[in-house]
Amino acid sequence: MKNRKKEKNNFFQINSYKFDRNYIFDKNFTTMNFKHPKPTSLLKRIIQPTVLLFTSGIFITMMPLKTQAQKQIVHQSQLWYAYFNNLKFSDKYRLLTDVQERQFIEPVGAQGTFLFRSILYRNLGNNWEAGIGLARFYQSPTKIPSTSNLVIPEWRPTIDFVNKTKAGAVNLSSRVRFEARYFHNVTQDKSALGDGYQFGNFRVRYQFGADYPIIKNSKKKPVLSIRAYDEVMVNFGSKVVANTFDQNRIYGGFVFNASKSFAFELGYLNWFQETTDGETYYNRNIIRLGINHTINLSKSKSAK
Repeated sequence: MKNRKKEKNNFFQINSYKFDRNYIFDKNFTTMNFKHPKPTSLLKRIIQPTVLLFTSGIFITMMPLKTQAQKQIVHQSQLWYAYFNNLKFSDKYRLLTDVQERQFIEPVGAQGTFLFRSILYRNLGNNWEAGIGLARFYQSPTKIPSTSNLVIPEWRPTIDFVNKTKAGAVNLSSRVRFEARYFHNVTQDKSALGDGYQFGNFRVRYQFGADYPIIKNSKKKPVLSIRAYDEVMVNFGSKVVANTFDQNRIYGGFVFNASKSFAFELGYLNWFQETTDGETYYNRNIIRLGINHTINLSKSKSAK
């Protein structure tokens, strides 16, 4: 009988362990104690992946510098002005439009790029949305100073996939963007625009970003936030020979939410880009000023 009791006790001990290691039952299988699992460290969930991504971005940026003796690195400074309009039609659809003016700081006021882009997004659920849109670029000479004043237009169809999640107080975002680039033809001596457009190449862009609120209002809404992201761009297509790696952008800045509709952004962007000849790289230091404007039409419709 004693041996049988021991076997029964062993039976319950073994099964209590196999059933779930987060639960412990007594030998009569009547009392259950819950063992709280150890919470995942915020350091592991947020900081480590973010540091890894930004370190990878820096590594990708600095890789071409290993052959610095054979390469030419051109340092430039720019000032970017941006206006983003987020027009929300409903919980399913929104239209994001941005207008940007990019100028060189040295020489002061020299034109860099002017662009207009509009993308229609649809909410897919589970923190995902997809977008399709079109951008119009006007590209001035990138080598400054330049004897040419030719501005080359470009059409850029765009497809986006965006994921937004939260990890504690941090808002995380990932975006994959596919672009097809169509450049306006130029004359043989590159002194004037020609007729029509020609396809240049495809490009894939991956951006990972994080927003962290440092000041909140009485309603626990962010007033001032830190924003950072890294974006890597890769070219592909039959015309891409020397610059499969296109560029890497690392950004850090502050976002001030003045109201539900307006937010202002100030930050620094480092843009490292390889040119089509594979021999020259641009290392640009950029100050970025932005206005984010949100218009929620879905609320006005529900009010009616």
